[in-house]
Amino acid sequence: MVQNTLSIDAQTDSARVFVSTNGDVYFGEKGQYELEVFNVQGKRILNKSLNTQKRNQKVNFGLTKGIYLLKVKNDNSKNFFVKKMLIN
Repeated sequence: MVQNTLSIDAQTDSARVFVSTNGDVYFGEKGQYELEVFNVQGKRILNKSLNTQKRNQKVNFGLTKGIYLLKVKNDNSKNFFVKKMLIN
């Protein structure tokens, strides 16, 4: 049950953002992304604009082990969406 709760979605919305357990974030589409990362207490620890130049571009924000929420919006989506990040 805990494993299902902490699972990471493979793909969400049209932004196609993939998250690995080592902290790598892959952006499936080229374009402009607005990102925010929150810890489990709800404190924002990262706020970044990112312009990806190629498909499946990999970025690592240097987060330590833990559980995070990644809030993402790109120029192809109308709304923000949130992905769970489990870094171990």
